Amino acid sequence: MKKAKKARIKPYRRTVQILSLLLLVAIPFLNLHGWNGLTGWYQSLGVFKLWIASPLESLESILTSRHFYTVLLVAMLPPVVLALVLGRVFCSWMCPMGLLSEWADEIKRRLLTRRRARSFESKHRLPRRTLWFVLVGEILLSLMVGTSLFSIYSPPGIIGRELARAIFLGTLGGELLFILAILVFEFLLVRRGFCRYLCPLGALLGWIGQKRSLKVQLDAAKCARGCRLCEQGKMCSWGLLPRCGEGESIYCTNCGDCVDLCPFDALHFVWQMGKPVPAGRRVELWAEESEAS
Repeated sequence: MKKAKKARIKPYRRTVQILSLLLLVAIPFLNLHGWNGLTGWYQSLGVFKLWIASPLESLESILTSRHFYTVLLVAMLPPVVLALVLGRVFCSWMCPMGLLSEWADEIKRRLLTRRRARSFESKHRLPRRTLWFVLVGEILLSLMVGTSLFSIYSPPGIIGRELARAIFLGTLGGELLFILAILVFEFLLVRRGFCRYLCPLGALLGWIGQKRSLKVQLDAAKCARGCRLCEQGKMCSWGLLPRCGEGESIYCTNCGDCVDLCPFDALHFVWQMGKPVPAGRRVELWAEESEAS
């Protein structure tokens, strides 16, 4: 088996993740010292006179109030357009909860032996459709109680609020226990469990970006039959099988880790329009070309 390539995408992605987290620190710090060109956090971010709002919280606010707010509709356009073109990149490139979850996962993978890590990943999973049940259930519950629930318990929102609280008031709130609970759940039970199965915002962004232009595509001719890195959980911390074409699926976040890690250079980012190729068909194509070679 070939040696893994040097990561080309992850250093840039990690830099963007850290800068996105530092932005949440910088905004309240600048506000505290009288500069208000930037305000808020990733639920509702003000950039001078432009407002950018989370699509899920905006959708829930519209549904629960039963009124279309033009300002809110305009504010949710930037993340919607981003998802339409690049897919669920907020989850893998910008979300502060995603960064904390990745760090926790990397620590766990270093602590576990290769065999234990593989066994852990195979035994602790949830059905993928859980993500869609959570999204629908979250919206229905918001309608029942008459307010946007995700505005309250959104992990990126909590992190932004708590950083602002720490800088303005010098204290931290109990909301951080929810973030800690998520990290413990993912560390001990289900790998990247909240992001993969329980985040309604991630589900909505994935649904919006299912026909995205940027996708991870498999070159079946280069994919080696004996390589089992996908099945061992080394290629994708989200539990996807890139060799089966799942880089084009609705669940892929375009993080680029599989593109970096594939030792046979069989995975690439491509720009294309239209529906994703069904995962089952990608398996057939991979098998056919492998046998032919």
